[in-house]
Amino acid sequence: MKQKKNIALYILIATIAAAFLLTTVLFIGIVNLHRTYSEYLIKCVYNSRAQATSTLIRAMLDDNCLDRYKLNEEYDKVSEAALSSGYTDDLPSYIRQKYVKKLMPYIIGYVIIMIIICGVIIYYFTAAKKKYESSTSQAVRELEALKLKYEMNDYNHEKREAELRQFIENIAHQIKTPLAVLITEIEMDLGKEKQLVQTGKIRQLLDMLLKIARLEAGKVNFERNDENMLNLLCNICSKLAEHYHNTMPENVYHICISGSDGNRGDRFKYVQQDGNWYDEVKESTVTPDELDDIANDYRAWCDYEWTSEALLNVIENSFKHTDADTTKKINICLSADSDEVKITISDSAVAIPEQYAERIFDRFFTGGAASYESTGIGLNLSKLIITQSGGDIRLKQIDDTQYFVITMPKYNLLKRRE
Repeated sequence: MKQKKNIALYILIATIAAAFLLTTVLFIGIVNLHRTYSEYLIKCVYNSRAQATSTLIRAMLDDNCLDRYKLNEEYDKVSEAALSSGYTDDLPSYIRQKYVKKLMPYIIGYVIIMIIICGVIIYYFTAAKKKYESSTSQAVRELEALKLKYEMNDYNHEKREAELRQFIENIAHQIKTPLAVLITEIEMDLGKEKQLVQTGKIRQLLDMLLKIARLEAGKVNFERNDENMLNLLCNICSKLAEHYHNTMPENVYHICISGSDGNRGDRFKYVQQDGNWYDEVKESTVTPDELDDIANDYRAWCDYEWTSEALLNVIENSFKHTDADTTKKINICLSADSDEVKITISDSAVAIPEQYAERIFDRFFTGGAASYESTGIGLNLSKLIITQSGGDIRLKQIDDTQYFVITMPKYNLLKRRE
C-alpha cells in the first residue's frame, strides 16, 4: 500500500509539471499565432499602410472595439482588399476559426492532462481513505481482542478467588471436626489446661476464617430485625468484662456507655460495676425497664447475632490494644438521627501510626508493632458484617485518641426505597 501511494504521488507531481509546461506553451502559441495572422493579413491585404491595417485587424477580432477606434474608412478599405484576396465578408469569424483550429490540439492536451490530474488526486485520496479505514479496523480488532483478554483475566481472577474461598471453607470444615474431638479429650485431662487454651484459640481462628469465607461467597443470609442497639452493647460489654475479669483479674477494666435520651433530652452515662450498670448522671443503678425505655431511641435494622460479633471484635480489639499495666478504659458513645444509629468507640490505647490507619481493616494486618498476640482477621470480619448489613465502619484519629465510628441503618433499606 505504501509503494502504491508513492507511485501515485510521483504521477501527480509529473502531471502537474506537464500541465504547467503545456499552459506555458499554449500561452506562447496564442501570442505567436495572433502575431503571425496579423503579419500575414498586413502583407496580403494592405502593404502600404501596415500600422493601420494591424489596428483594424485587432479591432475585427473584437467587435466591441470598432466604435472605439473610429476607423470606418480604413476598415472599408481593408475589407475590400480582403474580399479581392478571396476572403469572405465575415473576416473576424474566419480569423477566429483559424485560431480554434490551430489551438485545438493544445486545448485537447490541456483537458487530458487536467483529467489525469483529477484522476490521480481521486486515486490518491481513495488510497488514503482505504488505508485509514484499514488502520481503524485493525485498531478496533486489537481493542476488542484486548477487551476480551481483560474479561478473561477478570473471569479467571474471580474464579481463582472463588476457588480460594471454597478451599478455605473446606479446610476449616475438615479441621473443625477432629479439633472438636481433640478438645473433648483435653477437657477430660485437667493437667492440660494450657493446651486447652491454645486449642480454643485455634478453634476461634478457624471459626472466623469460615465466617469470612461464607460472607465473601455470599452464603450468609442475615435475619434482620428492629434491634435495640443499647441493650446489645450492654450485653456485649457485660460478657466481655466478665471474661477479662476472670482471665486477667490483675487489670482494671472501665467500660462507659453514654448518650442522650431522645424523649426527655437527658444525658445518660452507664458504667460497668460488678456485673451491673451504674448511671453516673443519676447516681443510681440502671434498672431493666429504664434501660429499655432509653434504648428505644437507638434501634437499628440488623441481624442481632452477626452484629453482636462485629461489635464484640471491635471492642475486644480496643481491650487488647491497651497496655496490660494500665487501666483498660473503653468509652462508647451512642447517637442517632432519623436514618441511622452511630456508635463511637474509643479507648486509652496509643493511637495507631498514621501509615497503618488505612490498612487496619485489611485481612491478616496486625500493624507490625502490636503488643499482643493478634491474627489480624477480627476487624476484617467486623467490616464485612457491618458493610453487608448496610452500615459503615471507619477509624478516625483526633490528636492522640483513635475512634472507631460505626453507623447502622434504622430501617429496612429495600422497604425504605419503596
